[in-house]
Amino acid sequence: MARIEKYHTGIKSVIKHNIREFKDGKCPTNLEVDPERTKYNYSLIRRGNTASEIESYRKKITAECFHYKRKNIVMANEIICTLPEDTPPEQEHAFFKETFKYICSTLPMGERCIFLSEIHSDEGLVSKDGKIISQGQKHLHVMYVPAVPDTKHEGFKFRLCSDELTRRSVLKQWHPKYQKWLDDAGIKATVYSGKTSGKGISVKSLKEISKTTGLSLDQIQNLEKNRKELLQKLHEIETDHTQSKHTIEHAKTTILKLKSLLLECDQAIQALQKNEKLHLAEKEALLNTIKEKDTLLSAEKEKTQQLNTELQKSQEKIKELENTNLHSHSSVDQEHTWGTDSWGTQSDWGKNMDKENEHLW
Repeated sequence: MARIEKYHTGIKSVIKHNIREFKDGKCPTNLEVDPERTKYNYSLIRRGNTASEIESYRKKITAECFHYKRKNIVMANEIICTLPEDTPPEQEHAFFKETFKYICSTLPMGERCIFLSEIHSDEGLVSKDGKIISQGQKHLHVMYVPAVPDTKHEGFKFRLCSDELTRRSVLKQWHPKYQKWLDDAGIKATVYSGKTSGKGISVKSLKEISKTTGLSLDQIQNLEKNRKELLQKLHEIETDHTQSKHTIEHAKTTILKLKSLLLECDQAIQALQKNEKLHLAEKEALLNTIKEKDTLLSAEKEKTQQLNTELQKSQEKIKELENTNLHSHSSVDQEHTWGTDSWGTQSDWGKNMDKENEHLW
């Protein structure tokens, strides 16, 4: 949640970076600063308007403290506290204000040894072309002179001793007390969960990581979080892609089945149309046959009528002959016969004629 940096030299450069005192407004060494969001940064304490003025204040406080002139002596500490993700937006400013108060409470000299306190909202990971890859979480920088009470050296109330403020026993209690401070202030923010945010990484190692990558631990952790989120999104996209592929394959199979069914329907329609044409041809042929038979029947009827007419004429002629024969032989006593049957009485000629023409009526 919070981490500590220690500086032997180069403190003014760190101050410049923290107050964004860049030439032409561009960060010369890091790519994590987004100039478009720098306007959202603000200060809780700034001992001057420029890095030089702030550095002068730091040197003034340092001069009040006893210290040996060694090259490896720690001249300034910096605490960086990141805004927890579970902090409500309306408590953001209160969180940083209470965090500042808590840090002051851990320093023997109190607020007076703090020479800079800045809230940054403009950090993240920005590519060389200015494209923001990821946005860093808002965080607080507090830089102070590591002054502790001095009881050995006359004329000095404080001495420089960063180790006394950052020894392991002190740091183990730092986050639990920090959490209690925020809870007592009514700030909803999780800064202590029983696990160290650095996962056992030493401050020296963190510096090496920052030097190599140009990123702080918070930024690396945010990148790791973003990486996990991107992996989760990628997994979801791959799952959706797989489901889409299955859906597409199912759709293709369905389309093939529909095409096959459509082909069968076309074939059935063509067969029906062919059968219909055959039925029409058969019907037409049958009608033609009926017409031909009707024509033949009409001709037979006409022929039969002609035969009947001729038969009737023959019968009438026979009657005339019979009458003539009877009249010419009326004076003869004995009736003449032709053979054993009388003409026109027992002869089958007329009957046979009727039978031959019977089918025509």
